[in-house]
Amino acid sequence: MRTVLHAGMTKAGSSSIQATLRNLTMKDWVYPDMSPTGNLTGVFATLFWIAPETHHAAKAQGFDADVIARRKSNWQNKLDTLIEETDKDLIFSAEVISNTDVEGLTAARDYFAARSERVEVMAYVRPPVAYMQSAFQQLLKGSKLDTLNLNVVWPKYQLRLSRLDEVFGRENVTLKLFDPAAFVGGDVVQDFCADLGIDIDPAQCLRVNESLSLEATALLFAQRNKGEGLEMGMPNTLQRNNRFIQALSSIGSAKLKFSAAAVAPVIERNRADIDWIEARLGCSVLDAAAPKGPFIETDQDLLDVAAKSAGLLQERLTQMLEARTDDPFAQVLRNIEVLRQLSA
Repeated sequence: MRTVLHAGMTKAGSSSIQATLRNLTMKDWVYPDMSPTGNLTGVFATLFWIAPETHHAAKAQGFDADVIARRKSNWQNKLDTLIEETDKDLIFSAEVISNTDVEGLTAARDYFAARSERVEVMAYVRPPVAYMQSAFQQLLKGSKLDTLNLNVVWPKYQLRLSRLDEVFGRENVTLKLFDPAAFVGGDVVQDFCADLGIDIDPAQCLRVNESLSLEATALLFAQRNKGEGLEMGMPNTLQRNNRFIQALSSIGSAKLKFSAAAVAPVIERNRADIDWIEARLGCSVLDAAAPKGPFIETDQDLLDVAAKSAGLLQERLTQMLEARTDDPFAQVLRNIEVLRQLSA
C-alpha cells in the first residue's frame, strides 16, 4: 500500500478536495469515511497529537481525557480495519498535518509506515497575503482574536513545512504553489487527482467555499470582541458555532482585503521565511496587491464595516424569523427564544 497524506494549508482548496474524495469511487485509491465533510483534521489530531486535548475542537467541546481516549480507540479501529481490508492505496487529508509538531508527525509517520510500503506528503502553498486574509477568517470563526494582528496569521512556511521534510524525508514531500492558472483544468481538485493518476470528471469535483464576505467577517469580529464571543465548553458547541457561521455567510458580497500598509511590514519582517519557501518551491510566492478596495488596516476599520452592515444583518434576521418550518409550533418556540435573548 502507498499512503499519501494531504497536508493542506488554509484556503488551499482542501475542503473541496476532501468533500470530493469522500464521495468519489476510485479505482486505485481509498479515502477514509470518518468525517461528514471529509475533513480528517479532528481524526489526525486525536490519533497522533501528543496532547490531543489541546486541539481547539476538543477544547471548545469540553472533551475530557476519557472522551478523547474513546474517540481515539474508535477512530484507530476504523482506520486499522479500512487499511487491513483494502488492496488500494490510501489518501488521508487534514489541514492540521502542516501545523503538527515533530513528535506528532513522527507518530503519524510510524503508524502509516508500519502499514504501507511508502508514505508521501502533498501540500499546496498559498501566497502570503491571500493566506493571511483566509487564515484571519478561519481563526476568527473558532476563537476571539482580540485584534487585527497579522503577525499571528503569518503562514510560517519554514517552521511548518520544514518539519514535513525532516520527518518524512524531503524526497517524499511534494509542495506546489496554489496557483489556479497553472492547475489542470484551472481547478485544484482536478490538479490533485491528476497528480495521483485519479480519473475524475470535472462534474464530480465538489466546490466548497468557506470564505466569508468582508461584511460577514466584520460582523463576526464585532461579535467576538464586543459581544458575548465564542461559546465554549459544551458538547454541541461546534455545531452551534457552525450554524451561526453558516447564517452569517449569506451576508454581504465584498471581499476581505488587507491594505498594503498593513501587510508590508509583516512581509518585510518575514523576508527570510519568504526566501526559504521560494527556494523550496523554485518560484516566487509573493501575490500582487488588490487594485481596488475597500481595504482593512485596523480594528476600527472592521468595526466601521460592521456598523455599516446593520441593514444587511437586519435583513438576514428577518429572513430567519420568517423561515417556515414543518411544525408551526416549533417556529413559534424558535422565535420566542430569539425574543427572550434580545430582551435579556
